Amino acid sequence: MAKVKALLAKGLAELCSYMKKYTAALGDLASATADGLDEKQDITTAVSFTIPTTGWARDSTLSSYYYCDISIAGLRATDIVDVTPAPESYSVARTAGFIPTESMAGKLRLRAKKAPTAAIKAQYRIINTVKN
Repeated sequence: MAKVKALLAKGLAELCSYMKKYTAALGDLASATADGLDEKQDITTAVSFTIPTTGWARDSTLSSYYYCDISIAGLRATDIVDVTPAPESYSVARTAGFIPTESMAGKLRLRAKKAPTAAIKAQYRIINTVKN
């Protein structure tokens, strides 16, 4: 506050010059912070989707499971994705026997003991992302 009073004594032009320096420094800080953040700013936003009954294939890496790939634009292999079935689809999802998901470039791999017998309403949420 004393610095502002001293600047006021020197005149409005001096105060404005002082404020411009701080504004520029704040802008630099904001830019540096934005550069440090990943481009995925909405990783906590839930997205509704439907898990289909078709498109399932035997998984060669886990032979006792089936898999189905869901296209998700911008998804990376380093993303961690949580999938939650809607309450009305819990029974079908439980019967299918889902296990944890796998993220790949542009797609989410779902795995289950067997393909679901009915379409499953669900939401996915990217809960964490790691920059390469």
